[in-house]
Amino acid sequence: MVLFKRFRLQKKYVAFLTVVPLLISTALINVTCPVCQGEGSVLSTPGMEKVELTRIESEEIEVLRDACGMYLLYHYEITMVFRNNGFEDATGYVKLVLIDFTEGKPLDKQYTVLDFPAETAIDVAYNVWFRAGLNEPQKTEVAAEVLTGDIPDETCNGTGTVPINTWFIASSLQDSFRELARIEKPFLPPLDYPSPEW
Repeated sequence: MVLFKRFRLQKKYVAFLTVVPLLISTALINVTCPVCQGEGSVLSTPGMEKVELTRIESEEIEVLRDACGMYLLYHYEITMVFRNNGFEDATGYVKLVLIDFTEGKPLDKQYTVLDFPAETAIDVAYNVWFRAGLNEPQKTEVAAEVLTGDIPDETCNGTGTVPINTWFIASSLQDSFRELARIEKPFLPPLDYPSPEW
């Protein structure tokens, strides 16, 4: 009888052995993403199939190392000319990809949103920051692609599923996450760089 009293489980152990496996299981079990409804992408862009990129020019402005030396920041001035051959206005995304042209390997990508008036050509210019680990300036170039479908959902990283423990947050804030996908988010370097631009 004394032996059973000595090994009796205390309430804190029972709570620990109940809560920890529950938290682990909610992190491992995936459910359908409430933001993209399991599609892996958001913001359909009808009319973008008629938009074509006719010209792109990019100029490397500067390359800076981040404070810890973990990656490089590539600052590019990018000029693009688009033509909307459709009869309707189109709003959609353009994917900008930083490429190591010596190996043909993509290093980083940024998305920008544009409005394309019907049956017109537009000329746009952007200052874009890319982040990459390549330590050789002047070996990169920028390629662009008009996205005719949807943009990958950042909530689920394009997989269409999220862990149960994040589903509750994503479900309650799904309108906010959809709005974030519509906003152009240029990469800004860390604030500790000594440059008057920042």
